[in-house]
Amino acid sequence: FFAQPVMDSLVERTQSPCNLAMLDKDEIISVLRASTIHSPGAPTPLNVGRRFPAYVTSMGRALLGALPPEELDVYLARAEIQKFTDKTVTDKAKLKKIIRDDSVKGWSFVTSEQADWVASIGVVIRNAAGAAIAALGMGWMAGNVPDQVMIGKLLPQMQDAARQIEESIRQKR
Repeated sequence: FFAQPVMDSLVERTQSPCNLAMLDKDEIISVLRASTIHSPGAPTPLNVGRRFPAYVTSMGRALLGALPPEELDVYLARAEIQKFTDKTVTDKAKLKKIIRDDSVKGWSFVTSEQADWVASIGVVIRNAAGAAIAALGMGWMAGNVPDQVMIGKLLPQMQDAARQIEESIRQKR
């Protein structure tokens, strides 16, 4: 898969694990991962094939934000929103606002919602036609380093990696 070398390079530069996930109905499924043995302060990357409800992850929220508004409404109407931690957003109206706001800024950030100790960023990867097909995600141990420091360190490099993957997709056409 042509995203793997880009992800490996990103992990090498940042020393933080990276995942690529796709939306599968109401969940994300991890389809690629890259990590180093020495990723200090980073959570274990998602195993390939691992699933999570989309609403509780940064990659899921990034992908939900790329849906047309009516599809997001359908998703929110049918989704069974569970509380994973005390910080999990369970109010559907609030969740919709967060997802739409993230969509406008072009990335999603989630902290301590799926697990108390995980913070992560997700950015969408689009195909040549502009449709969201996957999301790139990077995470860290919440509280080890201030979130804004990690966002400042990882986000620009993630956005660049997403652009490289999208360029590879366009070239494969």
